[in-house]
Parts: sequence; C-alpha cells; structure tokens
Amino acid sequence: MRKPLPAPPGQRNLPFDFDDLMALWAPRPVFFNEVSQEQEHWNNARQTAQAVLELRKLYRFLGAEERFYAYYIDSTHDFNP
Repeated sequence: MRKPLPAPPGQRNLPFDFDDLMALWAPRPVFFNEVSQEQEHWNNARQTAQAVLELRKLYRFLGAEERFYAYYIDSTHDFNP
C-alpha cells in the first residue's frame, strides 16, 4: 500500500486519497480539466495530481486507457469576470 500524501493538520479527515474513491469509476469514461499553476490557498493540488497518475495506471491495467483523459490548462483556479 502506498503512503498517502501529507496534508496540513486538520485538512485530512479521511483515511484515503482521491484516487481511492475515483477508482470506483473505472472503466467508465473520465475527463479531468485541471490547472497547471495552483494558488497557495488551494491545498489539494498535489492530491489531484497524484490521483491523475494513479488512475491512469488503473485504466491502463484494465485496458481502458482511451477512456481516461486529463487536460491541464496553463492557468490558476479562478472565476472569470
């Protein structure tokens, strides 16, 4: 079992990572639209990146790699005017 990524005290209340739950989607089609530049106050960027890597491995193992797509835009999380 892999070691979960550390989270700031009080921020991680569950004994699993994003990809543990997202694995339940497999092999259904999944599309992630993520940002490449994360703001300091957004604390789940590393967990999201880990989930993308782990889910890609799972979809490859299931022979459904074409059903998993992650797209990163060169931006930060923001609300446009």
